[in-house]
Amino acid sequence: MELLLMSGKERKRLVVLAQVKQGKLSVAGAGRLLGVCYRQAKRIWRRFKRAGEAGLVHGNRGKPGPRRKAATLRSRVLARYRQRYADFGPTLAAEKLQEEGLVVDHETLRRWLVAKGLWSSGRRRQQHRSWRERRECFGQMVQLDGSHHDWFEGRRDKAVLMVMVDDATNRTGARFSEQETTRPPMRCLTIGLAKMECPAVFMWTETVFTGASARRAWPSKSPARSHERSLAGPWSNWGWK
Repeated sequence: MELLLMSGKERKRLVVLAQVKQGKLSVAGAGRLLGVCYRQAKRIWRRFKRAGEAGLVHGNRGKPGPRRKAATLRSRVLARYRQRYADFGPTLAAEKLQEEGLVVDHETLRRWLVAKGLWSSGRRRQQHRSWRERRECFGQMVQLDGSHHDWFEGRRDKAVLMVMVDDATNRTGARFSEQETTRPPMRCLTIGLAKMECPAVFMWTETVFTGASARRAWPSKSPARSHERSLAGPWSNWGWK
């Protein structure tokens, strides 16, 4: 038997017993190197003298295991899996197959599916996310969002910076507001679209601008104009041209 066909344990035994055969090592010393008792070392040495390298290989190698499933059951299970449970994982598929009278452990089914290329046992990696291309022309897509931050570094209460960004040119317009309620983003959108001379707009909004959350954020007793005043100057700060 070739050396490459033997396991690491069997190759170690071959190297040690070769030294015993050459008279460089005793059987007792070989047993200590192999981690077995003297009697076991003698049995291994007898098998090596009688059959050579083949005597060091386990006798059950290449033979089917005593608990191996029948080939007919394996073919029935795989055929049923392809027919009805092709999009199921091994665990769920094993449960469904058991309901049909095809009893097989989920790990056994997993090995069968991997061998046939019907299931990948490795971890599924997420698809790589690449940067999308910018829009082709100015005004084709404008993104609007508010950023809550202590912009004035403690000199006054926190404010919200409403920012509009053109996707094609990266030109921006911004304005401070007391709160991110309905009026400030609508005001930003109105002025920004007017600067761009945009005749129509398609808008996607979160619940912060609609429904109950917007009503809760807007104080009923506070003047409406107090929420749309700029804290950093007139609208000439915008970058639209």
